Amino acid sequence: MRGKVLDYRVPIKINNILIEPGDLIVADEEGVLIIPKNVESYVIEHAFEKQKMENKVQKEIANGMGAVEAYNKFGVM
Repeated sequence: MRGKVLDYRVPIKINNILIEPGDLIVADEEGVLIIPKNVESYVIEHAFEKQKMENKVQKEIANGMGAVEAYNKFGVM
C-alpha cells in the first residue's frame, strides 16, 4: 500500500494545539515546544542571550562562586 498526500501547508490541530505552516517545532526528551512563526526570531534571539548568561554562571560556579550568589548576580541558573 502506498501513501497518498491529501494536503500540505495547511494548519493542523493536535490535542487542541494549532500548528500553522512555518511554525517551528522543537522537541527533546522533556517535551515538545511549538514556536509560532511570527515570534520565532524573538524567541531564538532571547534563547541565545539566555545561553550566554548560563555559560557565565557555569564559569563563575566553576571558579568557586556559590550557586545562589551566581543566580542573584545573573538572574539565570
